[in-house]
Amino acid sequence: MFKVCKFGGSVLHTSSNIIKILDIISNQNQKTIIIFSAFYQQTDALIKTAELANQGLEYYPKLLEIVNFHKNITFDLELKIDFLTETFDKIFEVYNKVFTNKNLCPQILDEIMSFGEKLSTLIIFNFFSHKINVTLVNAEEIIKTDSNFGAAKVNFEETIINFNKALFNITQKYIILGGFIGSNQHKQVTTLGRNGSDYTAAIISNIIKANCLEIWKDVDGIYTADPKIVKNAKFINMVSYSEMSDLAFFGNKVIAMTAMHPIVENNIAVYIKNIQKPLSIGTIISPQTNYDHKIKGVTKIDNCILFEIVFLENIAIVNFSERINKALSKNNIHILFYKVQEYAICIKQNESHATELALNIEFSDEIANNNIIINKTINQSIIAIISYDINYISQINKDLFLCLADYKIEVNNIGKNNSTTSITLVVDTKVADKTINVIHAFLIKEDIVPRITQKLI
Repeated sequence: MFKVCKFGGSVLHTSSNIIKILDIISNQNQKTIIIFSAFYQQTDALIKTAELANQGLEYYPKLLEIVNFHKNITFDLELKIDFLTETFDKIFEVYNKVFTNKNLCPQILDEIMSFGEKLSTLIIFNFFSHKINVTLVNAEEIIKTDSNFGAAKVNFEETIINFNKALFNITQKYIILGGFIGSNQHKQVTTLGRNGSDYTAAIISNIIKANCLEIWKDVDGIYTADPKIVKNAKFINMVSYSEMSDLAFFGNKVIAMTAMHPIVENNIAVYIKNIQKPLSIGTIISPQTNYDHKIKGVTKIDNCILFEIVFLENIAIVNFSERINKALSKNNIHILFYKVQEYAICIKQNESHATELALNIEFSDEIANNNIIINKTINQSIIAIISYDINYISQINKDLFLCLADYKIEVNNIGKNNSTTSITLVVDTKVADKTINVIHAFLIKEDIVPRITQKLI
């Protein structure tokens, strides 16, 4: 029986952390597949540098910074860098082509982003190989996808065959695999979307029916809010799959939303653990939940735009909701918030123009006849409250809104999605963090508003 361990970029930024990871892996008492992300912030650096090259701007110093970062990690681990030469040469070649041709198409961008995982796995494998019985597997040869560069869809049938074939010939106790990347039928590198290393770990866990998946981070696990926003956020030792799916969808970055389906499909227990506290259990994600923690999280998605469709006349429009969904899905626009009764939707800011265009085309007759108008409000944030007992949240809605009003927070819209574990509201982004603090304190029953606290006791 295998287990899978995934280490994200947040813990891959110093050689000392890599040594700690080696200690963690060395103490595993079973065969382990290890998934690594790129080193901390290196994917973003690769993208920004590629954009400079594409614009014909000076990119070389930034590219040297990326190369030197990886060289320094290698030197700190007391390794020679000759095993990186081929990859470095390829990086310089690709960036030079982007600069010369002014072409940063999705396929080339995927190739560029893949260098982050390729470099991290090469360095860590070469360090580990002197200490433990380990092999490196090329993710491009295992994870097969379509050609939707930037967010490629995995071909599970091919991927299962490839992985089982590779596994058959492996005798080592430990297997290293780069996250985030795969390849299409033409052997062009593809990527699985941002935070795709979580997805890779979930896919592999699903294929081998792992007894557990450990995701190692620089935090103890899941909290009732982002500790960077709410200083006294509470640690939660257990959440259910459905609760975690909502937490991930609405902005909690502990695990990527895409990773949830492969995990749920085979009932794989996920442990969120801290590399600084390897003996702590952390947070467990499983079919069960901890009923002692009614509130599992208050989260947010920033940089949203709220569209509200207002009826100017008392008319009935057939299949109105279906038309909205069809118009947006046809343009690959993702709805983050949807209130059917008042026809309000929230989408990410970068999809604003496409959304406006799609709605104007779909409802061109109604707009021309002055039946409806479409209002748009920018700089919005979606706040989500996740709980196993959503009826409890519904029951205290009135007091919650009184509390927000006391703090002069205006809620622009509120709704309950199809989820059974969350409700959402929309506020101006400038008050999003304040809103999270107020809601969190209200729900955790702290004395921010005595008259409301007394009602809850």
